[in-house]
Amino acid sequence: MKIILLSLFVFLCTRGLVFCQNDTLEIYTLKGCERCRQTVKFAMEKKLPFRIYQNEIKEDHIRLGKVLDKVGFFKGELSFPVVGYLGKTYYNIPDLDNFLKSLLLDQ
Repeated sequence: MKIILLSLFVFLCTRGLVFCQNDTLEIYTLKGCERCRQTVKFAMEKKLPFRIYQNEIKEDHIRLGKVLDKVGFFKGELSFPVVGYLGKTYYNIPDLDNFLKSLLLDQ
């Protein structure tokens, strides 16, 4: 049952059918990415508003490219997830656990 609810919630988030605020986490994910699942799970457990963008979906892939262009990322190694929060974009996050905890301090 939990899996079904999580899948439904993820679907609604990726389609923009869940209400989002200005402080909504934007989580760019890659299929099979454990760090991405960890980030989404953290957001759900802490009840942080978030929206998921899946790199495998063409529109989401294009959106991620535009986001990375804005912050000056130029073709190189990219580790997921990519997270947008409060007007900043975070990518190649070395210590994901501490990064996620720091999100709570920004609230």
